[in-house]
Amino acid sequence: MSTSDANPIIVVLLFLLRCLVPLLLMMGLSYLLRRLGFISEQERPASSEPGQADQSAETREGGRGDGRG
Repeated sequence: MSTSDANPIIVVLLFLLRCLVPLLLMMGLSYLLRRLGFISEQERPASSEPGQADQSAETREGGRGDGRG
């Protein structure tokens, strides 16, 4: 097998750049789209049913949410 003479620090930096550059591009594009108004923040709907809050609390505690466990 052939050995490579690449510096491990350079290899790690290139790997990080390979992961971070697309992430930063997507975050920048998302920021611009929000800033220009193409993407708007969604408002959370108010719970209209009184039992809806109890059901969501049950699912957070590990229940199935259908009243059976």
